[in-house]
Amino acid sequence: MLVLAWLCASSACGTSQAHPATRRDEPAARAQLERLESRWMRAEAVHVRARLRSTAPFPTDIDVGLDLGRGNAVHLSGGGEIAGELVTVSLVSDGRRTLRRLAKRGAPVRETQGPTPRALRESLVLGFTRMGLLHNVVRLAGFELPDRALGGAADWVQLRGLVARVPERVRLGGHIPVEAMVDPIDFVVIVSGRRAATATLWLLEDTPYRREQRVFFDEGHMDVHEQYGEVEIDTALPADRFVLPRAGASTDGGVTP
Repeated sequence: MLVLAWLCASSACGTSQAHPATRRDEPAARAQLERLESRWMRAEAVHVRARLRSTAPFPTDIDVGLDLGRGNAVHLSGGGEIAGELVTVSLVSDGRRTLRRLAKRGAPVRETQGPTPRALRESLVLGFTRMGLLHNVVRLAGFELPDRALGGAADWVQLRGLVARVPERVRLGGHIPVEAMVDPIDFVVIVSGRRAATATLWLLEDTPYRREQRVFFDEGHMDVHEQYGEVEIDTALPADRFVLPRAGASTDGGVTP
């Protein structure tokens, strides 16, 4: 029930209200995000590993993997806690057919297969850059397709008031920690004409590094933190990454707890 409530709140299905005026865009900040979206839509391969966390009223801590291939080839999987429930979710598309699977502790595994939605890749790319990964992962936890997988994501979720902040120095992990500069961009997320969230997306060499977001509900708000541990473009992916698994086989890609 908590997941269903979140789906409603985060999809702006509450009271419809026009968003208030926001500050004007900085052209350079908008251009930077548009380049990111364009590059991801055209890329032969995209590989992301991330940890997603959120606060009450829908506390979440989940590890997620997202791989995009040519066209609508997709592998999205995750495992952890969503709104107080321990879940694993997955969506695999070979570009023609799509398999979705949901497993919750104490409940039978749910699985369904069907034609791949025509705008699956766009829904995931724009969903990621504009809303963050968590929203569509929660959609999978509600046994739903990614939002606007049939089309219309670009009009449904939009960004306003984009402003680039002063670059920040961060320490990157690994066997040999190094320092790097990241570019934070602030913006307002507009969903179905409503002011749904405020966010900051940090970019490391034009790829997502971290996201902090405050999502507004009719009553109260929720803070979301997304840390992208791996982001690779046009990298080599396993040859079977987008092969639909047999019934009952695991599709977690090594990210479930």
